Amino acid sequence: MKNLKKAFATIVLMIVAIIAFVGCEVNLSSMHSHYCDHIWNDATCSAPKTCSLCGETEGESLAHTEEVVAGKQASCTEAGLTEGKKCSVCGEILVAQEEIPALGHTEEVLAGKQASCTEAGLTEGKKCSVCGEILVAQEEIPALGHTEEVVAGKQASCTEKGLTEGKKCSVCGEILVAQEEIPALGHTEEVVAGKQASCSEAGLTEGKKCSVCGEILVAQEEIPALGHTEEVLAGKQASCSEAGLTEGKKCSVCGEILVAQEEIPLLAHTEEVVAGKQASCTEKGLTEGKKCSVCGEILVAQEEIPAAHKLVNGTCSECGFIVNLFAGKKFVPSSDTAANIYSANFGYQTITDGVIYEESTGRYSTKQNGGKVEATIDLGAVYDLDEFKVYLYWNNGINNIGTGLKIEVLFGGEWTTVVNCASANELQAYWVDNTDSADKEWLIFDLKEVAARQVKFTIPGQTSVGWTTFYEMECSGKLSTKVEPEPEAPVLIDNIFAGKEFVPTEAATASILTASWWKGGGYETLTDSIKDADNAPGRFSTIMNTTGMMDATIDLGDNYNLESLKFYIYEVKETALATKQASVGANILIQVYADGEWKDVVTCANNAELVSYLVVNDGINNDYLLFDLQGVKAQKIRFYISASATGSGTTFQEIECSGKLSTEVEPEPEAPVLIDNIFAGKEFVPTEAATASILTASWWKGGGYETLTDSIKDADNAPGRFSTIMNTTGMMDATIDLGDNYNLESLKFYIYEVKETALATKQASVGANILIQVYADGEWKDVVTCANNAELVSYLVVNDGINNDYLLFDLQGVKAQKIRFYISASASGSGTTFQEIECSGYLNNK
Repeated sequence: MKNLKKAFATIVLMIVAIIAFVGCEVNLSSMHSHYCDHIWNDATCSAPKTCSLCGETEGESLAHTEEVVAGKQASCTEAGLTEGKKCSVCGEILVAQEEIPALGHTEEVLAGKQASCTEAGLTEGKKCSVCGEILVAQEEIPALGHTEEVVAGKQASCTEKGLTEGKKCSVCGEILVAQEEIPALGHTEEVVAGKQASCSEAGLTEGKKCSVCGEILVAQEEIPALGHTEEVLAGKQASCSEAGLTEGKKCSVCGEILVAQEEIPLLAHTEEVVAGKQASCTEKGLTEGKKCSVCGEILVAQEEIPAAHKLVNGTCSECGFIVNLFAGKKFVPSSDTAANIYSANFGYQTITDGVIYEESTGRYSTKQNGGKVEATIDLGAVYDLDEFKVYLYWNNGINNIGTGLKIEVLFGGEWTTVVNCASANELQAYWVDNTDSADKEWLIFDLKEVAARQVKFTIPGQTSVGWTTFYEMECSGKLSTKVEPEPEAPVLIDNIFAGKEFVPTEAATASILTASWWKGGGYETLTDSIKDADNAPGRFSTIMNTTGMMDATIDLGDNYNLESLKFYIYEVKETALATKQASVGANILIQVYADGEWKDVVTCANNAELVSYLVVNDGINNDYLLFDLQGVKAQKIRFYISASATGSGTTFQEIECSGKLSTEVEPEPEAPVLIDNIFAGKEFVPTEAATASILTASWWKGGGYETLTDSIKDADNAPGRFSTIMNTTGMMDATIDLGDNYNLESLKFYIYEVKETALATKQASVGANILIQVYADGEWKDVVTCANNAELVSYLVVNDGINNDYLLFDLQGVKAQKIRFYISASASGSGTTFQEIECSGYLNNK
């Protein structure tokens, strides 16, 4: 209040001063020229004492009176102020206040709480630790509920109570299903058998125990031992073979030895000489020995003396035993064998000369590419065979003997198998490895003195190692006293043809009468033994209107000696003889096949010659041609008639042949000789469709299809002897006539690529495809079919020799009269080029 009055007075003074000042200004000069009755206003904080009339000042202004203006602390969310100052009198701001920024919240984590089985939980939250404001609210987590756990029960025992199964929470342990007590079961009595007392051991009374828990219910009591009952054991005198014994004692009840018997030593033997026995050729001998005449014990053992022949030049002088019956003889290979002879100097005959060759090239026979080795040896007489040996090649043992071995012997006209091993594993049992001498391994077979006039060995195929190779075959034995049975006399067969069928060749054009012509018929009806007996013939084949040709063959299925051959013709008995003669045909050729070759047995060039064989019979339709074949040997028979003698045709109702089974032993054919290059000197003839470019003289040496078979492979870098497909457009298609029947083994196409050429280039140059066909027995068949270059490459052989890369095809002995190769296009733009085509094989005599 006091201050308020003071301020009011000050204001009044200021107003007065202003009025005075204004008044003074009006007459200022006069105001300064005379004295002013000052009215002084007090000095303030900002002005000195001042005359309120004239404004004259006096002295200095008063100092401000400081007053502190309190500051304000900043909070989390609100700004603060620093402390300031002002004049408490005039209010002037002496120190201005400054703003302090808000501090922001200080986070404090509010711990969460896991939910339990029965209580809810809370998630973690956040608040400000300064002001307490909730920043992240906590959320409730529902109670988990109990997790059941089975509390195992306990079976009650004899003496202890049990418990039922219960349940609790596996998390908090709260009991969910309380266990209940099961009363104890009580003991189950079991009698424990007693034991009788023995001589040396105490016994036991009967007792009792629980059969469940084993607790003793009635204890057993001991029964004292009874003591031994003595029995005397008789002694035994010693001999030369057995020791003696003194008298002893034992318990007669339990058998325990009470007084042990002692051994009395053996007496000395009484020697006796055992006579020896001399060894013979076939029986073992014995040396002299000794034994005891009292006890018979062997004192000096007899030793075996081996049986031994007294050999002179390989033959025993006493019994006639021969070390090697094969020596000097020759194995003759069968006609179907595919064995390759190692070289021109060695063959089957060299494996029977008694010499075991010890080097890698020489006396042996070998085969490759799946061929069969089969050969026969004639011993020249009947022998009892003892031991058969096959000496093998090098030290390769069982690997070089093939996939099996069969040994047969001939005696009394019959072949008997004496060894038959179907695999190399079976052969292993006969393999002998002679460790005393290098390169001497063999198979040994005990033939157990089987009688034999001939011996045959067969090997069906090779092993995976490669070849089947023999150095030598040997067989020991001696002349047999066994008498070969005489073969039964052959029985004459009225009609060997009965039930068999004549098979016409492709060239045959004879008309077969059908059902529309009486009864019909064919070649097979000519051999059914039925001659049509009325005037409506049916079972026959005919050549009509002089144009047809009869040509047919019948396989007899065995060797026969043929006697007479009849061709029944269709002419009734009333027919004029001239008509009969004309109807037998214009000509006839009859051939037989035996021992690997065909031969003519009847040749009539015209009807006049044929008529000389005509037999006119009084029976209906029993006119026939009759040929005397004089016992000629035959496996097959063929008849050929080129044309009839009249326009009415040549007609047969039936063909019959009488004869006997042949007793002749068919000679083994000579081994076929492998021909290295069947194509040599022959020429491939291209088809009209072939468009392969032939390189001419302007391209190095020139060439053509014919140069592919001259056996010359060009050996420099100037190829000439070849045919090629240029720029993928040409087509090779050419055929070669072999001029005979052959069994073809391997086929090689030498390609033009020097050894330095990359393998990929060689593979591309073999062509895009190939088809190889052979012609035999009237038909063509495929033997190699490669549809693309990838298939062809599998046949490529890369050789170190210049220009000796080639395609190699295994033809597996296929029969062929002609061969054709066809390539549609090359696999690369450079062309498919061959320097030479070669083929190995054998002449086929069948």
